[in-house]
Amino acid sequence: MRQISQFAHYLVLINGQVEQHLKAIANHISDTLKEDGIRPHHTEGLDNLQWILIDYLNVLVNIFMPEVRHFYDLEALWGEGEKVELPFVTGD
Repeated sequence: MRQISQFAHYLVLINGQVEQHLKAIANHISDTLKEDGIRPHHTEGLDNLQWILIDYLNVLVNIFMPEVRHFYDLEALWGEGEKVELPFVTGD
């Protein structure tokens, strides 16, 4: 995103399968980064659990229900940015 956006360097897109899954993913990300002293600038979506945005200023974490991700299609909106595939990571 750095090449095409002035407000963020990275846009992270994650799918969850059910509302509790979205909340668990968001909590895990926030708690893990908080241990390293990194706190979000802003968080929204925890009330409806369809799309959670965690704003770390240069990194925007988006956690979606699949149908919401498909509807907003951020991949197409920001498609000019370089894509980086990350391996699936578990807490094991």
